[in-house]
Amino acid sequence: MAPLTQALPLACLLLLLLGSAPGADAQAGFQLHQPQKEVFVRVGETLTLSCIVTGGGPIGPVNWLKGWGSGSEAIYDQLDHSSRGTRAVIDSNTDFTILIKDVRPEDTGTYYCVKFRKTVSGEELYQRGEGTVVVVQGADARAGQGFQLHQPQKEVSVRVGETLTLSCTVTAGGPAGPVKWLKGWGSGSETIYEQRDPSTWGKRAVIDSNTDFTILISDVRPEDAGTYYCVKFRKTGIGEELYRRGDGTEVVVVVVHGAHLLSSPGLWLCMLLDKAILGLVLFFLFKRWQA
Repeated sequence: MAPLTQALPLACLLLLLLGSAPGADAQAGFQLHQPQKEVFVRVGETLTLSCIVTGGGPIGPVNWLKGWGSGSEAIYDQLDHSSRGTRAVIDSNTDFTILIKDVRPEDTGTYYCVKFRKTVSGEELYQRGEGTVVVVQGADARAGQGFQLHQPQKEVSVRVGETLTLSCTVTAGGPAGPVKWLKGWGSGSETIYEQRDPSTWGKRAVIDSNTDFTILISDVRPEDAGTYYCVKFRKTGIGEELYRRGDGTEVVVVVVHGAHLLSSPGLWLCMLLDKAILGLVLFFLFKRWQA
């Protein structure tokens, strides 16, 4: 038993030394900041996508991706100078803002600034920006120049079984195309309300309004928690494309366990103890008053 007893402090010391290594502290302070939530650009213009990182991160490149998941496309690769995106500040170790010249309609999408870390087998994701939604406006952009979409709720709490209300209003004068509600964003998003599909789960609070797209979701369940987006689409020759998107509403579903609490033996025991203590105090005061 003596060798094992002696080995334990040595193992603990080794872990402490590893945890306090300069590389570990430097990586812990690394931050990636992608400030733009949404950017509008016209066909033929130059798109600027901002991304700033702090020093001290692990070894590995910073890249820009369009989309996320298996269908993503590399727009800028720090190790590949032939990529379409070009650096705005060349040779900077902290400013990874990129420029995309001669923007085309198909450049519409969500762009991510991503820090990778080198591993023995290649590279792995280290940190990712929140994403920038890019909307490319074509020659018909003037038709909806004054259009606005307003999604005011940042966070909503609702109990299981209640009705959830998600607010969204738009101004008149936008381009032809539907308004939808999506849960989540990207390839894994789910359509909650479709303007031209009455069978969708979300129902309009104000039926047939052209400006109020507030929806109601009845009988809320725990799995309804998530971020919901009100989105305006624009018709194109081949289908639809994103035109405007709300900032998103974070929905928190509260599960109430009232019935379980009332039937809990622990709760009943606490209530009985509380009553017993109160009775003893009253008895003590009564005896003191008699004395």
